[in-house]
Amino acid sequence: MNLSSMAFLAGFLPAALVVYWVFRKNVFLQNMILLIEGLVFYGFFDWKYPIVLLGIIVITYFAGISSKRILQMSGICAILLLLAFFKYTGMLVEGIFLPTGMSFFAFSAAGYLFDIKYKKYVPEKNIMSVALFLCFFPVIIAGPILRYPDMESQIKNRRTIDFSHFEKAVLVFTYGLFLKLVIADRIAIFVNNVYDTYRECSGQILFLGAVAYSLQIYADFAGYSYMAAAVATLLGFEIPENFRQPYFAVSIADFWHRWHISLSSWLRDYVYIPMGGNRKGEKRKYLNTIITFFISGVWHGVGLNYLAWGLLHGMGQVIGSRCKGVFSRIGKTVPYRVWRSVVTFLIVSLLWVFFRADSLLTALSYIKHMITESRPWELTDGTLFSFGIDGMQMFLLFVFVLLMVVVSLIREKYGNSDIFLKQNVLIKCAGVLALLIIISCFGCYGIASEESSFIYMAF
Repeated sequence: MNLSSMAFLAGFLPAALVVYWVFRKNVFLQNMILLIEGLVFYGFFDWKYPIVLLGIIVITYFAGISSKRILQMSGICAILLLLAFFKYTGMLVEGIFLPTGMSFFAFSAAGYLFDIKYKKYVPEKNIMSVALFLCFFPVIIAGPILRYPDMESQIKNRRTIDFSHFEKAVLVFTYGLFLKLVIADRIAIFVNNVYDTYRECSGQILFLGAVAYSLQIYADFAGYSYMAAAVATLLGFEIPENFRQPYFAVSIADFWHRWHISLSSWLRDYVYIPMGGNRKGEKRKYLNTIITFFISGVWHGVGLNYLAWGLLHGMGQVIGSRCKGVFSRIGKTVPYRVWRSVVTFLIVSLLWVFFRADSLLTALSYIKHMITESRPWELTDGTLFSFGIDGMQMFLLFVFVLLMVVVSLIREKYGNSDIFLKQNVLIKCAGVLALLIIISCFGCYGIASEESSFIYMAF
């Protein structure tokens, strides 16, 4: 059961909201219900998953309330070692499973203990508050990675919602569902076919496959983040923004200020800065950047392709930093900024090949074929429509991607979804209705899509 499934939309979510808001006057009971709902929701993926989650909660709580820094550090090590055990030995030993989304709540737990260790805030004495922080079901499977100060007051104080919260949640959730079912899952058909047959594809098709995957992973992951934020709003919570128009970035560094913001900030605060950040000279700064992004690659997977992806992003940041003076002298005109955004998007799309491929050799072979196998006529002779998406579907995808770009442009200029919420009720209703019709008519459904997971649930 995931956030886009009918089991969640028609079953779990309505029931969870009704039971939760029945006790709206009692924060303790609401928290208890929300904690139970989180464990039940997580248990739908596998009955063993909540056991692992409860283990992380117990370690986090008791390590946190300990006054000895050695025990706090031991708790951090235990959490990260557990994550490494499930994440990497499962690839080598049959029967060992990686609990869905474990990287997200493990990093939240480790960050909590890091902050206590460095005395950024006082340890939480109420175990239910710690448990709810780590077991908040909208974010448990694919983030964002939460920080306790962002949740503390919301957990401890009475929550309320009004009609403005409800309409915001409906609008944001519907848009997230549109990104997932209409764009991400439809593009996935084309991308999967291209990657499965890349040795027979022309360079032009492979280039489109790489660009398509960039759009797919954004629509998939951002779509989840929108839906998670909307569900949190319905529960009276506000969670941090995880995406801010990443493909409008003008550099690799700017991309990571906009993409998976909770992971970027986590790595900055708990890896990059403790290693010295930029305080120990330029060469050390570059080394720290490379190491930080190497760890980002390790977080995503054990394959050499993930390590290459992380290292190349780190190198991209170093090169961008070295060339910053040149870029600033050229100017800040709109055409120049657009050109830098296009170049950054193409570089990021190329690097996504390492992320999407099943091995480093496959990624290198894909890129080699993209460069050497030039058959431009395949873009017009019908070959393009032989990868699971026919001409009409391709046209509709183009229209829907264009709609996504327009929304992103509006958000880039005016900020978040507030500009849409300021419209009159008829425009908002028309917008939601139009999205629901598009989702109903053009979304990917059926057994395959019902069981399909979000890309980042695997990490």
